[in-house]
Amino acid sequence: MGLAYQESQFGSFTSDLANEFIRRFLRHIQATTPLNEIVLVLDNAPCHTKAEDVFDEEQFEGAEVLKLGSYSPMLNPIGNAFSVYKSAVKSFLARQRPAILRVPEAVTIRVHRSKFLELEADPLFAEIVTPELCNRTFCHSLPHHQRALRFEDMQVGS
Repeated sequence: MGLAYQESQFGSFTSDLANEFIRRFLRHIQATTPLNEIVLVLDNAPCHTKAEDVFDEEQFEGAEVLKLGSYSPMLNPIGNAFSVYKSAVKSFLARQRPAILRVPEAVTIRVHRSKFLELEADPLFAEIVTPELCNRTFCHSLPHHQRALRFEDMQVGS
């Protein structure tokens, strides 16, 4: 298995935007999987603070949300895959530094840099977040899930 659903978002990701994303994701996934078989696992990102509201809506009855505890990256394979992607983005920006620093007149460096990201974000995501990476990060988290189910203490980040 690999990536089930993906969208790009530039700029701030608020709880309202996150909830809209969750709704689109659930609509997409219910085409192949009954909602009563869906458990969406979320970390404690500020944009996830109102996510439970979506699962209270009649349309998404049956799906469940599970929020990870604080400081539990070892239980978050999506977060780990996203870290690999962010590292690739940083490498891309470093390679493009000379071009990024040649800012056209009447354009801010922030806007100029954003253009590079917008052009490369989706192709880079497809290149980096492969089924193999998804599987690898998922398999890496499994022993930690087993320990969590047994209520064992875990070292943060292990």
